[in-house]
Amino acid sequence: MKGAEVRAVLFEHSPGRGNPALTGDHSAFDVLLRYEKSNGTRGFVAIEVKYSESCQEPVPAIRPRYDDLAEVSGLFIEPRKPALKANPYQQLYREHLLAQAMLMRGDTDEGRFVVVSPQLNNLISAAVLGYQAELKPAGEDQVGFASITLEDTIVALAMAGEEEYAARLYRRYSDFQLVDGELNLFWAGDGPIGTAGELAAVTAAGPLKLLPGGRA
Repeated sequence: MKGAEVRAVLFEHSPGRGNPALTGDHSAFDVLLRYEKSNGTRGFVAIEVKYSESCQEPVPAIRPRYDDLAEVSGLFIEPRKPALKANPYQQLYREHLLAQAMLMRGDTDEGRFVVVSPQLNNLISAAVLGYQAELKPAGEDQVGFASITLEDTIVALAMAGEEEYAARLYRRYSDFQLVDGELNLFWAGDGPIGTAGELAAVTAAGPLKLLPGGRA
């Protein structure tokens, strides 16, 4: 995306829920970034965010349209492999094909599907690695697949100039020292979750300073 300008940031977005020209169901991306490059190329980054999920959620009905898309997309080594339509891959499969359908319909010139998850969520990491093993190398007319940790995403925000916002995100979602402090208070017998004064003592060290790799 070098030299690109973001045109829109859309949340819980589908370019056409239920549209048979796409996947025909109501799948949506957590976030969709639309951008345009200086040479006029239009693109998107479709993002699926996982935090505490396991990729073992109930499997929805997989429409026959997916088999057709999987065949013509050229994304998969074995397009009709049953494992793609079962956990832990089925949501990644459905959203990747939604992104590919956008590209094939001509909505944009290029695109990428990205999964963001915490580095400690081993279930998601395993699902991503397994799904990647089912994919062919992406060509110019295909939506590439990638993953990035939540921690590296937060560091990237800080490096882009949003240091305060990145620090707040880190404190809210990735600073497990706070959790460890509360657990220590609990096991010390100082109340079920600890008192407000004890929590303040845990967090009184000052503002968070991010280091490379997302560590405090």
